[in-house]
Amino acid sequence: SPDCKKLLYAASATADWGTNGLDFYIVPISLKDGRTTGPAKLAFERWRTQSRGASEKTGAWSPDGTKIVMPHKGAHANELWILLADGGKPIRITQTPDELGPRPQWSPDGRKIAFKLIATDREMLQVIPAEGGTAKTILTTPKGQLAPFGWSADSMEVVAACDGAISRF
Repeated sequence: SPDCKKLLYAASATADWGTNGLDFYIVPISLKDGRTTGPAKLAFERWRTQSRGASEKTGAWSPDGTKIVMPHKGAHANELWILLADGGKPIRITQTPDELGPRPQWSPDGRKIAFKLIATDREMLQVIPAEGGTAKTILTTPKGQLAPFGWSADSMEVVAACDGAISRF
């Protein structure tokens, strides 16, 4: 977590790591003492990634450390979920038939989330309110041309590199 007081980790009960999904836990930690400071809480059960590399499709902590946005491959769609650091029930905020890109990003104020969708012929950069709702496409490019993106410090704009140029949205 941003305050270095919580740790998100994955565990699999099966020998074939992750085939049947991973369980994600959040545990309080002390970096000073090098140990956990309480019991782990189940945050998300049977998480599935869209690719074999779970590390490239992991979630991102909210700026205040109370939530994690997590991409998940659902039964019929790809989804973004909000996991609660206190172990509360996860909340699905969007679903799409398109593949989700790696690491969605929280706005610095924690009110919005930017993420990439990858369709057959194009990529789209979208922004959605952190509590869910309708995602807004702010940039569409041919597949393979959307480069890294990030938020402005005031949470008002997303900056993206695309086709040799940097654009603000």
